[in-house]
Formats: sequence, C-alpha cells, structure tokens
Amino acid sequence: MDGILLNCSTSGHSIFDLKLTAAITLLFIFCLAGCRSIKQVSVCNGFKNGRYVHYMYNNSSIGHWPKTTLNIEISDSFHIVTREYPFRDTQIFRVKWLGRCRYSLLFINPTTYLDSAFLRLSPKGKTYRIKKLSPDYILIKSQNQLDTIWKIH
Repeated sequence: MDGILLNCSTSGHSIFDLKLTAAITLLFIFCLAGCRSIKQVSVCNGFKNGRYVHYMYNNSSIGHWPKTTLNIEISDSFHIVTREYPFRDTQIFRVKWLGRCRYSLLFINPTTYLDSAFLRLSPKGKTYRIKKLSPDYILIKSQNQLDTIWKIH
C-alpha cells in the first residue's frame, strides 16, 4: 500500500497541482458563463431607446378600422405610443425593467374612457418579455400574445 502511494506522489503530480488545475478550469468556465450573460444583457439593452412602429389589425367585425399604426418612442423610463386612426391619441407609459429582457408598462396619462378602463384592468401595469431581437424588428410577448414591433431606421 505504501508503494502505491509512493508511486502516485512521485509521478510528478501532487494533490496541490490537481487542485490548482481544477480551480483554474472552474474559473475559466465561470468567466465564459459571465461573458455570455453580459452579451445577452447588451442585446436587450438595444431595445431600451429608439423609435418603433407597431401595425395593429382588426380581424373582428367590431369597429370600423381594418388597420392602425402605432408610433412608439422608447426611452429608459418612458414608452410613448401615438396613433392617428381611428382617432389621434397619445398614450404615455412608465417603463419598469423587471429583468434582463422583461419589462412592465404602467399607464400614466388616461385621457379617454377607454384609457381609464385599460388602467382599471391593469392597475399594476402589463408585463412584456422580449423573445427575439433583430436589427429590423423585435418580438415581444405579453400573456399569450406575440407581437412584432418594427424598428424605424
């Protein structure tokens, strides 16, 4: 038994060397994982400021509008939506970032009865998750609805 231990210690690798190698390997893995998460944060940060457009289609028989365009301006803390049809209206939301690619919009300027109804339905805001980000568009999901927001270049 002593001969086996002697052979292991004389093979050129001490326990200290093995622990050092394991520690360096773990440190390398943590650095790679950290770089990956930093990259994901910067990808979603690209959405936090800019101008976008969202096309809404009315496929129901309710209302007289088949399509309306929402112009969206986004800053770190505000989300301003302007539409022209069926009537000109501007809605202002406060943005609260809940995570890397998740945010909540809280309606802060109800001007019509419909706006007030929306505020009563979502008093704590509506939560969105960024599912995909590309140079031209963003896919966002709220509850079970997936929407496309197009970037204005």
